[in-house]
Amino acid sequence: MRNDMLDVRLRVRRRTLWLAGMVGLLVTGGACWWALAASADVELGSMSSSGAGYRDECTYPDEGFWALFAADQDVAVVQTVRNDARWPITVTSLLPDVFRFGAVAADPRDDFAFDPSDGPPPGTTETVEIPPGREVAMWVVGPWGRLEADANRGGPAGMRTGIEHAPVRVRSLGITRETDVRLEKMLWISDLDLDSGQFQHEITELCVRTGRGA
Repeated sequence: MRNDMLDVRLRVRRRTLWLAGMVGLLVTGGACWWALAASADVELGSMSSSGAGYRDECTYPDEGFWALFAADQDVAVVQTVRNDARWPITVTSLLPDVFRFGAVAADPRDDFAFDPSDGPPPGTTETVEIPPGREVAMWVVGPWGRLEADANRGGPAGMRTGIEHAPVRVRSLGITRETDVRLEKMLWISDLDLDSGQFQHEITELCVRTGRGA
């Protein structure tokens, strides 16, 4: 009888240890999978253009100034975003009326072939799957309405509102999370119209000798 009881206890103990080991492996594997998925992100790409915005190279060197638009100008700024992971990443704009993606080019050499002068091309979407090591164009159009401003600046030339991030949803290895894509620099919209004297005075203070756009 004692031997039978001992055998039962040993079997129960082995089964308990086996179950505990399996649970531990599942937890460890899940944690590693989550960490691997979370490590994949959408990075700032290698190309950008401020379109018809007014750039500045010296007046505001400390604020990461990218471009300034008048209130009645059409904003059409573009920068590429890159997937450095070894697997595809799906990116969805959380503000598709402000941030939209171009299509993945058939040829990787065309990842940077875009012309912002005419605005976003037809067929931009709120969601794009970026293959490993590739870049796609992310278009920023304005005004940006519901997007919370990153900065506000007032002065004699009126008020301007700046943004420097794009809220997106990233899906990697079956795991979805929300994050931000950082813009190249701060992008500004003035509350003044293009032909107002105040706005014209403000842009004369910029280093516009480098030309409009980028």
